[in-house]
Amino acid sequence: MIEISISSQVPTSPHIIASIVKVECKITENVTVNKDGKIRQGYTIEIMGDIPTENFLNEIWFPLRSALKLECARIHEHGKYMGCILNWPGMFTANRCVHALPTDRNTTLLLEENVNSTKMVVTKPSTSIG
Repeated sequence: MIEISISSQVPTSPHIIASIVKVECKITENVTVNKDGKIRQGYTIEIMGDIPTENFLNEIWFPLRSALKLECARIHEHGKYMGCILNWPGMFTANRCVHALPTDRNTTLLLEENVNSTKMVVTKPSTSIG
């Protein structure tokens, strides 16, 4: 199972999120207090069943990111990964978290968007021998 935790400045609700992702899921509203005492309202989305990488990106992440103006999200793939979605192995190979140091970003991820589709293009840095 995959859980996605999001917080957006765009007004939203579980019903709006459900209409965006259009996959079998459970959406729970929550309130989080960070270490600085900042209170954030957010949502946890539990994706039911397995979903291939391409489907996850195209049916869940890209639509959520676009509609809710998200920079990142917290992912918990039970038994495999927990952290920023932009660092999720198998989805994104580079550290793309907006809070990461530039030296952590050893791969470039380009997201090309147009009206009809979004596609992911990953480029890795060249390595030279010698």
